[in-house]
Amino acid sequence: IASTEISDGVYLTDAVSQNEFADMMLSLSASNGVTYSEDLIRSYLNGAFKGYCAEHSLDPTKDKALIVNLLAYLYEHTNGSPLFGGYREMLSPLAYAKSNLMGKNYVRVIVSLNVDIEDERAFALIEDLYEGLKSYYDEYYMTGESVVCHDMAGYFPIDNLRVNLFTIAFILIILLFTFRNVLLPIILTLTIQGTIWLNCAIPFLAGYPVSFIGYLIICAIQMGATIDYAIVLTNRYYSIRENYLDKRDAMAAAMDAVFPTVITSGIILTLTGFILYFASAGVVAAMGSLLGFGALFAVLVVLLVLPSILLVTERVVDKCGFKRIRDALRKRK
Repeated sequence: IASTEISDGVYLTDAVSQNEFADMMLSLSASNGVTYSEDLIRSYLNGAFKGYCAEHSLDPTKDKALIVNLLAYLYEHTNGSPLFGGYREMLSPLAYAKSNLMGKNYVRVIVSLNVDIEDERAFALIEDLYEGLKSYYDEYYMTGESVVCHDMAGYFPIDNLRVNLFTIAFILIILLFTFRNVLLPIILTLTIQGTIWLNCAIPFLAGYPVSFIGYLIICAIQMGATIDYAIVLTNRYYSIRENYLDKRDAMAAAMDAVFPTVITSGIILTLTGFILYFASAGVVAAMGSLLGFGALFAVLVVLLVLPSILLVTERVVDKCGFKRIRDALRKRK
């Protein structure tokens, strides 16, 4: 509305007096082929101007009014006039637009920026708008792609920290009572958390954008779904190691036992993610890609890296068992 020019140098948001409004409309009437006399049209427009001023407590002889408001008044109050028949269809889009932008209690303002959605200049303008609006209005709302991205950039670190802390905390508690060991849950959790970091590092290095919501969901799903692989292997190894003289033989036997289970579950989760990636688009496709790669990395790390970690840390882990800690405390007492 503010950028619409209705005649040379005259815009819809300009303020005009009673005579200026009549002159402008007479000029438009001539260009639209209106055949009524000038005096009749001027008298009709002056009456409309006075009617608008009366509704808004203005003095028609001194005050000016916005052209857009006067035209909207004409559209709303002169439906049955034969003089107005040629104008009504022309002003219909204006009345519709104004009704979508101005209400009894709220006004809608649309700002268009000639920059990228996540441009630093856009973010700087949004921050200035937030500060400026506080000084004018007690209640205001801002939305749009740039605003959403700006707000997410502010909330993401907090939300991400909360999701990771709660996920890791609950898994640690469960593993703590499952293995009855202080150090082993930390090793397993860090192993899977390492696959999450690896999974999210690839899109970053490749310059591929990742959805904020998708990132949080996939982090939680990957940790909850793939920690089972590490639990199965660890539990199997610690349950059969007493039957072997060499720790490496025990680990090899444990891997042979859990390999079909880990591979089957991992392949299903990996294929599900990649199928989601190729069959969908947008945020859903990005989530599918993260899920597929995350499951694949988890399988590879559990089968290729975790066995070595368990063998190297076995002595320290044994000292951190609940029973060993309890016996040590009793001896001190």
